[in-house]
Amino acid sequence: MERYGGSGTRGALEPEIAIDPADAIVHIRDSKDTDRAQLAFADDAWTEFVAFASY
Repeated sequence: MERYGGSGTRGALEPEIAIDPADAIVHIRDSKDTDRAQLAFADDAWTEFVAFASY
């Protein structure tokens, strides 16, 4: 699983994105508070979201 870490800013949400090619799911969580809920997107939904967000 590939992981992409947060920004290092104090007190701010630091998203950590993990991509698992085996199940084609993108997992997103707060890297400072790993007990909180996390988001999970199918790879096609994530691709659509990134395209929308970067428009």
